[in-house]
Amino acid sequence: MSVHIRPIPVHMLYLKTDCGGSAYTPQGLMYANEWGSNRYAVNSAFVCIVASTLPTLDNDRKQKYRKFAEDQLDYILGKTGKSFVIGYGSPYPIQPHHRASSCPLAGSCEWDSFHSTAPNPQLLIGAMVGGPDQLDVWTNDRTDFKSNGVYLDYNADLQGAAAGFKAVSTRVQHLVTGTNTQQKSITP
Repeated sequence: MSVHIRPIPVHMLYLKTDCGGSAYTPQGLMYANEWGSNRYAVNSAFVCIVASTLPTLDNDRKQKYRKFAEDQLDYILGKTGKSFVIGYGSPYPIQPHHRASSCPLAGSCEWDSFHSTAPNPQLLIGAMVGGPDQLDVWTNDRTDFKSNGVYLDYNADLQGAAAGFKAVSTRVQHLVTGTNTQQKSITP
């Protein structure tokens, strides 16, 4: 087993072996911490997707890990009625805690811009905000940096989980249908 793969089963034990063994919000988000709750859910979804590709894992567990990842991504993308990804779904965040996004395109950026109740003038399409509290409560308020921040680690986790889920789904579809659903590369 590769030195990079060996820690995955240990992480699965940390998640109480079933991916997402932590607490959940009433609507199904794995909830680990009030600071950027979505980050923990998509990070765990990514680890579960990677774990689901391990050849030593039984098919039951692979399906469970993939289902967990899908459920977490569905939640964040708006299955419960609100999306946490800017520009995706409806409604989506319009006041992320992000300095450049909350400043006007022309003129100076003052505290009035930050404390405005208007949507951010610059749209950070594709950025995921921190997420709800343990009861699924979330307010679209740029001054709430814990739940509306768009930090790099949050969004790296989202991209990894989404790309991993897409890759695994494509591979499974190919195996089931016998067709190649991947695009061929174009050589210049």
